[in-house]
Parts: sequence; C-alpha cells; structure tokens
Amino acid sequence: MTKPVTLELWYRGTIENPMSKKPTAGFRVTGSIKRSDFGIGTKFPAQMLSDDIAIFADGEFVKQ
Repeated sequence: MTKPVTLELWYRGTIENPMSKKPTAGFRVTGSIKRSDFGIGTKFPAQMLSDDIAIFADGEFVKQ
C-alpha cells in the first residue's frame, strides 16, 4: 500500500569532512504515521501496540 506522508526536513549545515576532505551536508527527518492508515497490525488492540508511529532519521550527503 502506498500513501503520501508529510515529514519535516531540517537542513543541519554543510562542513568539510575532516577524513575525506569532501563537503558533507547533514539532515534530520521527523514525522509520524498511523499504522491503521496502512493496514499494519490491525489485529492488535491499542493497549498492546500504539497506532501512532514516530519517525526519526538522520542522514548526510557527500559531494563526490
């Protein structure tokens, strides 16, 4: 199943990586989804498994 999800993206800045000497940009992504919107774990009661799922991810891009 595919559905659009809105997430927040924070640009954390760009630095020169001291080891590779290449520009490296950092990002953080946060947001939340509901399991029920995707039909996941519908047989579990809310007391056992929350319907709200938090998403947190950090990443970086390196210029080649």
